[in-house]
Amino acid sequence: MSSGGWRRSLATRLTVVATGASAIALMLLLAGLYVIVIHQLDATVVAGLRARAADLQTTVGIDGPVAVDAEQFAQLYNRANGAVVRTSPALTGAEPLVPDLAQVPAGGQLLLTRHVRLPGRSGGTVRSEALQVLAQALPDGQILAVGTSLELRENAARRLLVGLGIAGPLLLLFVSATVSHVARAALRPVAELTREAASISAAEDTSRRLTVAPGDDEIGQLAMTLDAMLRRLAGAFETERSFVDDASHELRTPIAVLRGEIELALSDLEDHRGVEQSLRAALTEAERLSQLSEDLLVLARERAGALDLRHDEIDVRDLLDRTVQRLHRTTGLELSVDCAPLRVTGDEARLEQLLGNLVVNAAAAGARTTVLRATAAPDGDLPEWQLSVEDDGPGFPQGFADLAFARFSRADPARTRTAGAGLGLSLVAAIAHAAGGSVAAGNDSTLGGAAVRIRLPQNPAG
Repeated sequence: MSSGGWRRSLATRLTVVATGASAIALMLLLAGLYVIVIHQLDATVVAGLRARAADLQTTVGIDGPVAVDAEQFAQLYNRANGAVVRTSPALTGAEPLVPDLAQVPAGGQLLLTRHVRLPGRSGGTVRSEALQVLAQALPDGQILAVGTSLELRENAARRLLVGLGIAGPLLLLFVSATVSHVARAALRPVAELTREAASISAAEDTSRRLTVAPGDDEIGQLAMTLDAMLRRLAGAFETERSFVDDASHELRTPIAVLRGEIELALSDLEDHRGVEQSLRAALTEAERLSQLSEDLLVLARERAGALDLRHDEIDVRDLLDRTVQRLHRTTGLELSVDCAPLRVTGDEARLEQLLGNLVVNAAAAGARTTVLRATAAPDGDLPEWQLSVEDDGPGFPQGFADLAFARFSRADPARTRTAGAGLGLSLVAAIAHAAGGSVAAGNDSTLGGAAVRIRLPQNPAG
């Protein structure tokens, strides 16, 4: 597999890592098993040898040196001169089992391994055999040596080594195949999610959804999280698409009117009165376009978190009075103020814009009386104050209060010139949110109509 395939395949990496770790663990386990089995074999050989040496010592004490003849590998030595007193027939002509009798402790035993060249049936030396030899000093001063062949032990060790050499790779292959199968099965839903997400991205079809994997494990949670993210993205795309459509619609009408008025003025330059009327109408549309672009810029800045607000010391009563005086003639409403003495910190120009939008919105809805109220909320960690505009109009249509602050939302679905662009309440919400506050709309006005309430911090941070 190429290095790129290695980096891309998580299942392969997991399999290789797990197989490597399993190989190390298996090698240590098999080596430990081999050492334990060999140790047990050696212990068994030595135990049997000690038992035979004890039996032969007893037999020699009863029958004399001739008892050595009955043992396959045994020799009786004279410690004084080192001569072999008696030897087993199989060792006739062979070298002594104990080359140095001085190593045998008095009253003790000596255990050693010897490779002894044994004569064949014809009398020639034909083979070398490994023997485990136990030499012990007898009470009469002689030394008795008893040996046993290690051929069976060595054959067993070789068979064990071959068996472990075959079983080890097979076990490792089984572990690798199992890990690979489990890893690929566990990651298969991830691969399916990746293919589905790539397909959705390539098709740019935000209506499609991911197939949620069954279960409540990490893969299932990942699928649910990605699906929820797609839903939010689809909502955001739909909102942006609607925003572009609405903005295009709102811009198209004043641009068409502006172009028509300019063409009308150019068609008959001699008619000074007609030219003046056309230019004034064009100026009105240009102002409307300018206001619309400014509103869109404010909304974009608020959404990007870049709507900067000043922090002026504001006398709220004075702010409301100036707003009433400014809007009384232009709206034709009966405006009043209900405000106790209150001083806050905020952007005075933006608050005037907020109040103006609410009052103009009330006038457009058919209200005749509107009251501007400001009250201080109970002190807390961050003291707040509430600004509200209430009217006696028909109120918000049923179900519209929750949508009133969305961009280009209007209670009247018909798009008329007098209905505005549907950005007034959106700007109210944008300014309130940028100041760290909140806004709510309802039909619970004390005058019987609509009410919009904004809660703002008295001393906003920043």
